[in-house]
Amino acid sequence: MSVVAAGVSKWAVRNVSFELPPGSVTAMVGANGSGKSTLLNVLAGHLPAESGHTAVAGRVAYVPQHKPMYRSFKVADVLNFGRRMNDVWDEQRADRWLTRFKVPRKLQIGDLSGGQRTHVTLALALGRARTCCCSTNRWPNWIPSPANGSCASC
Repeated sequence: MSVVAAGVSKWAVRNVSFELPPGSVTAMVGANGSGKSTLLNVLAGHLPAESGHTAVAGRVAYVPQHKPMYRSFKVADVLNFGRRMNDVWDEQRADRWLTRFKVPRKLQIGDLSGGQRTHVTLALALGRARTCCCSTNRWPNWIPSPANGSCASC
């Protein structure tokens, strides 16, 4: 698979090929600008590949480094938005994540701490994904990693 960066005449990702066994946990490491986020966006279906193809058994949810959310939305509104925008949605899974980390549903996104906003984004990813939760962030030690099955099975 290859992807050209939008509006730029250089490859963001070129000649990438890999296969991940079911149940594996994989790290993607590289320099800034090396195409990690682009690759994850292609795998999640947010960007098309310029050449080649992708095949994903199941669904991939991508949690970007920068988490754009409407600051005036309440947490409950964000979950409702996730439910309406996804043809497959696991409300209980998303809700369990927020309950586990005590994220109040009545607060506006703009009133949450950075960590709480991250949990809302992870809840959206978990509600959408049945297979894998991917992030461009290093997994902070206070968030259970996919390795122990708390986030999602990768």
